Formats: sequence, C-alpha cells, structure tokens
Amino acid sequence: MSVEVRPLVDQAAYHFEVNLYGIMSCYVKLAMDGPKVLLEQIVSEIGMALNLARYILKGTQVNILVRVQLHGVKDSTIFASGWQDNLRSVEEVVQADDHLILESLDDALLFSDHIAELVRQLMWSFNVSDREVITQATKAILTKHRLP
Repeated sequence: MSVEVRPLVDQAAYHFEVNLYGIMSCYVKLAMDGPKVLLEQIVSEIGMALNLARYILKGTQVNILVRVQLHGVKDSTIFASGWQDNLRSVEEVVQADDHLILESLDDALLFSDHIAELVRQLMWSFNVSDREVITQATKAILTKHRLP
C-alpha cells in the first residue's frame, strides 16, 4: 500500500493498494481549477494505472475489469484544449466500466482505444458524446505523457 502523506490536508492526494486477491485499487484526488475538471488528469491517471497493471500482470493470462469513478463533479465543467467551455456535469458521481484482456493492453492502439472508451463513458455526464473528438483528445494526452 502506498499513500502520499500531506499532514495539512484532510485527504491524501493519492492512495494505491494491491491485495492478495489480485485487486488493484487507486484513488487520486482531482486537481480541480475552481469548477473545472481537467481531462488531461483523468486520461493520464487512467493511462498510468493501466500501464502499471500491464507491468504487474505481465506473463499472466487474465481478464481485467476496469472501473473509473469521478466523485463530486456535479456542476463542474470539463476542460480540454479545443473543447467548449460550457460542458457542465449533471451528476455527482460519474462511472465508467470496461472489460478487457491483458493482451490488448500490450498493443499501443488498443491501449489508447480502451482508455478512450472509458473517457467516452465519463464524458456523457458532461454532455460530450462525439467518439472521434474524445479519441483524438485521449491519444494526444497519452502521447504527451509517453504512455503506450
């Protein structure tokens, strides 16, 4: 288990845990700019978690359930380069799920497609549904962060 310690803050900035049953859990506090949620943080955190899963599970043949949740985002807007500014969330908690196989994470194109699918599900609450726009933004962010 790993926790970033911040004595002056009520909540840890992140929490990472892997247990004996093979469940990997990761909590990351959103760095919100006022009421703005940054798409870059969401994509990069999902990318880093799946990249870590690739590394930890290397040499195994497993199915993976990926579940991403955004908490406390009602009335927040999503911010991404080139996107409209009035994309306000209508839900307090937004969730995305995807079932995938480990082998698909080793393919760079499928890796980004899986993350784009999760982001697409999350963006529904922010009234963003254009699959191509979401896929392009996701791939650009993953490339920027040097994630497969």
